[in-house]
Amino acid sequence: MTRFQYIGLRHFIAMAALFFFFSCNDNWEEHYNEDNFDLPEYSLAQYIAEQSELSVFNEMLKVTAYDSLIGSSQTFTVWAPNNEALSGIDLNDYNKVLQVVQTHIARNKYSTTNLSGKPVKMLSNKYLNITQGANGAEMGNVSIIQPNQPTKNGLVHVLNGYIPYQNNIWEHLQNAEGIDSLRNYLFGQTQKVFMPQLSLEIGVNDNGDPIYDSVFVSHNQVLGIIGELDIEDSIYTMLTLKNDAWSDATSRIGKYFNFPDEFGGVERKNELVPLYTVKDLVFRGKIESPASLDSITSTTNTTFHNPDEIFGNTQGTSLSNGIVFQSDVFPYADTVAWFNEIRIEAENSQGRENSNSNVYSRVYGGDEYDVSNNRYILVEPTTTSNLAVSSVEFSIPNILSASYNIYCVFVPNAIADPNNVKPMKAKFVLNYIRTTGGRTSRKTFNPEVTVSDPTKVTRLFVGQFDFEFANLVSRDYPDAPITFEVSNDVKMEEAEAFSRDMRIDCIILEPVMK
Repeated sequence: MTRFQYIGLRHFIAMAALFFFFSCNDNWEEHYNEDNFDLPEYSLAQYIAEQSELSVFNEMLKVTAYDSLIGSSQTFTVWAPNNEALSGIDLNDYNKVLQVVQTHIARNKYSTTNLSGKPVKMLSNKYLNITQGANGAEMGNVSIIQPNQPTKNGLVHVLNGYIPYQNNIWEHLQNAEGIDSLRNYLFGQTQKVFMPQLSLEIGVNDNGDPIYDSVFVSHNQVLGIIGELDIEDSIYTMLTLKNDAWSDATSRIGKYFNFPDEFGGVERKNELVPLYTVKDLVFRGKIESPASLDSITSTTNTTFHNPDEIFGNTQGTSLSNGIVFQSDVFPYADTVAWFNEIRIEAENSQGRENSNSNVYSRVYGGDEYDVSNNRYILVEPTTTSNLAVSSVEFSIPNILSASYNIYCVFVPNAIADPNNVKPMKAKFVLNYIRTTGGRTSRKTFNPEVTVSDPTKVTRLFVGQFDFEFANLVSRDYPDAPITFEVSNDVKMEEAEAFSRDMRIDCIILEPVMK
């Protein structure tokens, strides 16, 4: 008689009493409760080693050294596939064996008697569900044929199949065919970052600087922007680009990101173009049929109203933390994904300067006039001289190297005084980057219309301008050298017909495709 047969005999009376207490039609797994009997003296590893039908899984535990872990005092639950279930696994394939072992063990005890509905985190970091199927309890859709086998440090459930290891999105990107360009960019952004708060100071060097027993962690700043694709409990839908689609995308996007040398030049362009290529490829949640939606919003908050065109010719691959659709084309329009309208709200004082004038922010609470954000500014001249022109200048950040239509939006004086129906008259100057060294030049516009409508909000077209250089503001390049100046163009002798005050709602730069 083996030691386990002896121990099992010792518990037979207690077990029999339990079966007698419950009806003959009840199943053991429906009534497992470790408080009803003394726990066995053997560990999970010892129990599995004694079960002939689990000999293959036991060999896997030995190959990966997980027999030592589940033989320790720590508590685990093991879902052990029987020999038949593992007949197709090559025990010489260490990585495969490791995946199988880690995907069938979880910390803590999980009985089939109390199904919480919460996913169980396995040692592989995958999340699986214990469910009640037609033929009893299941784990990861595999039937549990022998549940709730107690040991001194946990439970064993025997399965009649094994739970396949399922890649997450990040793991999928490592091996997917045809997406080398996308993969090389994303994985190339991973860096080892020193964590002094986690490191142990063990002394000082000759200069008196601290020496650490250093701890480094992997950090990928792009994943921090588009989504944590490597985290199991963060669920996403992702569109991946095949190599030709990647090449097309970076070629299209590249022309918008020409920088003067003073503001990063080619190096900065090479950093930003792939980032803008991937920034709208990820969406929150697992969306099985995105093409059927009316709209879809990326994790960077770009909303697309043509998901049928974006996903129509793709097929999804289900993964442990979402789903991936692979595309042969880059399906985004320039003016939706990155070449967007720029709107400078006049009431925003950051980057705004004025001369020969006082500027006041005003709030509009009515509904007669369509005022952006219900706010505008009042620009009052502080001089009566025709030579000293009152003006306000707005900093214009985030312009791309592209063409824009420029508008200045005026609010009528009647918004504050219904009796004041004087129109405003203005002139406009653009300061733009002209050279690779970052020098600026002035462009004076002479629009056909320079006078506002005194009865309504006026979106006055200033002109179209082709910007040779982009002007993106960032932590490394916080200045925005491109500015737009609006000046009062009313001389004192014209004050009876025109208002010398200016009420400005916003400045708009509208993308122009060429």
